[in-house]
Parts: sequence; C-alpha cells; structure tokens
Amino acid sequence: MTHENIKIFSFNVNGTLNPITRSKILTKMNKEKAHIVYLQETHLDNKEHEKLRKMGFTKIFFSSYKSNHKRVVAILISNKISFKQTHEQKDKEGRFILVRGAIDGNEITLFNIYAPPGSDFSFFQKIFDIIISETVGILICGGDLNIHLQPKLDVSNHTHTSKAVTKKFNKLMKDIDLIDIWRDMYPKTRQYTHFSAPILFIPESIVSSPFVKIGQGSRMQT
Repeated sequence: MTHENIKIFSFNVNGTLNPITRSKILTKMNKEKAHIVYLQETHLDNKEHEKLRKMGFTKIFFSSYKSNHKRVVAILISNKISFKQTHEQKDKEGRFILVRGAIDGNEITLFNIYAPPGSDFSFFQKIFDIIISETVGILICGGDLNIHLQPKLDVSNHTHTSKAVTKKFNKLMKDIDLIDIWRDMYPKTRQYTHFSAPILFIPESIVSSPFVKIGQGSRMQT
C-alpha cells in the first residue's frame, strides 16, 4: 500500500467501557476501511485498551489517567499499513499521546490530543511546544480541543468558547503553519456536533505535496 491511500479518522467516543459501544466503533472503522484512528475519551485503563485490538487494528498506543476513567486518548493503527514505531510520548493525565514512526519509509508523527473543558492556555502552549520539538516528518495532529477556532461557523451558541484562548490558539497555528483540514476544505460551511468536533491538523506546506492526498469528509455527529 502506498501512503496516498491512507485514511485517518478522529472521534470523541465519550467512553468505550461498554462492549457494544466498542464493537460499534470498531465495526464502523472497519467498514470505512480506516488505517489510523484517533480516539478521545475512551475511559479505559491500560489493560482494558487491549480490548480495542480487534478487526485488524493490531497496533494500539494510548495514554491513560490513573485517577479515574475520564479523559484518555488512543491511536489505533491497522495491519493494512506498514507502520514502524520509533518513539512514543504520553501525558500522565491522559490528555495526549504522540507517536513517531515510518510508513513505507516515510517519517510521520501522529499526535492525538484531548483538552478537558475549561483547559487554560498553558496546556495549549505545552501542546505547541511539543509539536515544535518532537515533530519528525509529516505531522498529523488531531483530537478534541473543546474550543472553537471559528465560533461564528463552528457553534450555534457563542458563549461556549473562550475568545482569548481561541485568538491565541489561532495565532500559534499560523505561526507554525498548521491548518484545520476540514475547515480548509469547507471554509464557509456551518456544521455542528452535539458537543465539540474532533479536529485534524496538518502543516499547510504539505497540502499540495505529492505525498499527501486529502479526500472529502464530514464531521461525525456525536
């Protein structure tokens, strides 16, 4: 398989303790022929994450939160692509997981983030610092940030977003050349999820690269 065909999904699943919920998620990803899946709020501990190792998702990377089952992020990688891991960095509070490796010899950095509601800007600054210092090759950054980058388009009720955090976040994105893929493809579309929309970011400089192919998609309703 060549890297042009890789399909990446990001979902806030709001808990996967229920085996029926886990089965539905994995079945949907299998049906969509997903190769890399970012999950937020799995609510699973270290041992329970092994239950996601099904339907061809043989590589699983996760960051659990020992204090309780809330938060927790995971990256699932299908056996249909040849991914070789070289580095992994976890957050002790289950808010992010960064994995570096290579697919078909091409270096890639996978970064899945969950920002709990009300996170202050220091957390987002830490995320950008990690992106700057740890990215090798192509960066695929995704997750649920619980902020709205364009409040007038992303939400129907503007009181749910912090203007100060949003402004600073958008500036940092611009400073390091990151774009929201979905918003870049649909710059004027208004579409809401029940809570917040998982996001995928990539450097703007690689959008036109022959190594990257972006297909059409939509934001999954939660």
